[in-house]
Amino acid sequence: PMPCHGAPGGPARRAVGRRLSRQAAPAATRRVWLGAGAAVDHLDKVWVARVPLVGFEALPTPFLRNLARQHVVVVIEGEGAAEEASTALTMFDFLPIDPTAPGTVIPMLLGGETSGEIREQLLRGKQPRASWELKGSGPNCVERARAFSSRYSTRISLFGNNCVTYADDLVSHLLQT
Repeated sequence: PMPCHGAPGGPARRAVGRRLSRQAAPAATRRVWLGAGAAVDHLDKVWVARVPLVGFEALPTPFLRNLARQHVVVVIEGEGAAEEASTALTMFDFLPIDPTAPGTVIPMLLGGETSGEIREQLLRGKQPRASWELKGSGPNCVERARAFSSRYSTRISLFGNNCVTYADDLVSHLLQT
């Protein structure tokens, strides 16, 4: 994979998303009662999607755009806000801070590492796509993804810690029982 970013279905928008901080607000969850008085939080679905690399979102043909889908993101489908009767999609991804800058691209292509960032983005008006892979479900996934991400190393490289390893580690964390 190359230095990358994106959102399933379109380019990332920083106005909607945010960088994670260690003091992110907890996600709202719905309680589900499972007989004998036992309660568990609503189970969120955990998806993995491939999206285009930075700068490749506007390629002229679908064939070329599909070739550029090398960035891996985790999308959590959970309960929407209490006043909404819908689900919410929240995307988490990991990429270099300035993914198209020569000072980022060249060292990474030579096997080096650079500073990265983990982003959280609410995907407004989106639904899961057929191309996404459903990995499973778990309780309180957005809140748990925020906590996991706040402790994750933000040094990124093509051949070590990258968007693929972040997505794999996050999914494993969210689905462990």
